[in-house]
Amino acid sequence: MAVQYALSARLSALLVGALCCAQARPAAAEQAAGTLQFLDADNRPIPDSGALGISRRVTHDRSLPRDAAALTVSPDPDNFRLQFTDSREPRSVVYATLQALSQLDRRAAGQAESSERHGLLRHVPLLRVAGTHQFRSPFLRLVSDATDVSAPDVGLQLLRAQLGDQVLATLVQGDAAAKQRVGSSSERARDSLRGTLRVFVLRQQRGGAPVLGKNDDEAVELARRQVEIANEIWAQCNVDFGRPESAEVRVVDPPGPTLLAFGDLDGLPARGDGEVSLRAGGKLIGPVRTQAGALPEQTALAVARAARAQGLLADVSLNPRADHGAHPSADLVLRDGAGDVLVISADAGRPMGTDAQQTVRVGWVDLADGISEFDNTISAVGTLEERTLVKVLGDGDPATIDVFLVNRFVNRDRQGEAFIEADGSSMANALIFDRNAVRYERQAWVQAHELGHVLLDEPLHPDNVGPDRPWLLMDADARQGRVGGPKRLTENECAQARRRSGPGAFPELLKKQP
Repeated sequence: MAVQYALSARLSALLVGALCCAQARPAAAEQAAGTLQFLDADNRPIPDSGALGISRRVTHDRSLPRDAAALTVSPDPDNFRLQFTDSREPRSVVYATLQALSQLDRRAAGQAESSERHGLLRHVPLLRVAGTHQFRSPFLRLVSDATDVSAPDVGLQLLRAQLGDQVLATLVQGDAAAKQRVGSSSERARDSLRGTLRVFVLRQQRGGAPVLGKNDDEAVELARRQVEIANEIWAQCNVDFGRPESAEVRVVDPPGPTLLAFGDLDGLPARGDGEVSLRAGGKLIGPVRTQAGALPEQTALAVARAARAQGLLADVSLNPRADHGAHPSADLVLRDGAGDVLVISADAGRPMGTDAQQTVRVGWVDLADGISEFDNTISAVGTLEERTLVKVLGDGDPATIDVFLVNRFVNRDRQGEAFIEADGSSMANALIFDRNAVRYERQAWVQAHELGHVLLDEPLHPDNVGPDRPWLLMDADARQGRVGGPKRLTENECAQARRRSGPGAFPELLKKQP
């Protein structure tokens, strides 16, 4: 949506004052007459191959200079200004219009290309630099969300934009124009990167209403808005997740009894005095005799071999060892030849597992009381219910991020969870959010925060090991729906996300955009 601004009397007075005391630039630095160009934070021309960056600073802090003097420089490298040069221009001030435009290719739909405008600044003043033919604007800043663009005192210096936009500057009275793409202003991180989110909205129960919205269509719309919010925040790092309306969103039933867990949490080896027997898709699997000393993974593999002998597909995954566990536990998911997950049940009159030491449990998702969440001792393992959710519904592609939206967590002490590579999780690169995360979307930025744990591959929060900086996205702070709220990313965090999740990383969650 376009954001329009009018020149305030306060800024006019500031600019007139700046004009009186502006220092002249050497004549050799002047451009050819009638040219409009972008200058960087140090007043150097930005080349055509350059870009404008979304600022990572708190929008109205002192890193956006209020002083419009010609030789003022900006401490924020993402700030920029306009310069107009014309030896024939008699006025002391000229005005430019700035627009952030997204090029939409509609040729596939048989239509001509058109542009969507994300931001607009009218009548940006450019004041003559004393003794020269040059005119310069105040410093300007790109922001990516509606909260930032409403920042007090600096509204006339803010342009809302999205990653990939083109910022077009035109002289209000004249033919001069210039343009720059929105990307990274840093030469070391110029490439725009894109991640892929696959979003699953759970139903309250099988065939029931979705956990979000009044119906499936509204649930999909709300889920896609989470992609939009993630784009707004991660644009600071030159990262996005594609157009929200194109995001893959599915409304799905909660998985029934479809996961078999061996040695859940305790990881105990088998005593060797029992057997495993079950039914999947109507077929009897086993009995499979347990072996003395066999670890959970070994027992799971033995049952998987028995399932494959019945023509089924069997996926065994090893979990990290729980803090209090003897060994890692293991999970088994069975599918038919078409790849559909099979319901697991006990064979009539026979328990699934009879070993005296090694447990065999069936996992399913029951949202009647919410989803069971992990505690610090099993944060990498997840609960049996969480593992069933992720391993049964997830796509298994390590290069995508699976997002699951549920009604709530059982203990109501959180709004989101992330499973990451660094923890060795068998559910790495998966996120679980509840309805409150959606409700407080642009107050707590839970979606973008949990994505940060995955992209940075970092389980801790900065304030766990250092001073509290409540304006940072990755600090563990409560919701604050304002300009100074927890949504800023540092340069080091952006670099870490590229290093741990970008090109050359494994898995490569962020890929170069064409």
